Amino acid sequence: MKAALYLRYTTKAEANQFFLSDIDKLEAYAATHGYELYASYIETCSGKKPVVERPTLSRLLKDITNKRCDVVITTDYSRLSTNVADLLEMLSVIRSCNTTLLTIYSTKEIEDEY
Repeated sequence: MKAALYLRYTTKAEANQFFLSDIDKLEAYAATHGYELYASYIETCSGKKPVVERPTLSRLLKDITNKRCDVVITTDYSRLSTNVADLLEMLSVIRSCNTTLLTIYSTKEIEDEY
């Protein structure tokens, strides 16, 4: 199964501080669980921005709809979006493409019923 890794940082300072550690954790998680790395998607922007203003996230969602990856691994749901409506819309796209979303820090799954 092919995995896409996704990281979003709000500021360049945050990216500089955490990127190497975060990418190592995501890559280790993928390797430990037997996933082949498809691509990494990294961006620095506010999680409040709509998807259309986030080219990296838009590219990830396009790759998901084109079935280029089977699983998306990120650190936390909030990395995808801090806007609940946008997050739910993304989850709908991800699920409709039979792609799995995994987070390495969140222990709770977002329920199917929303």
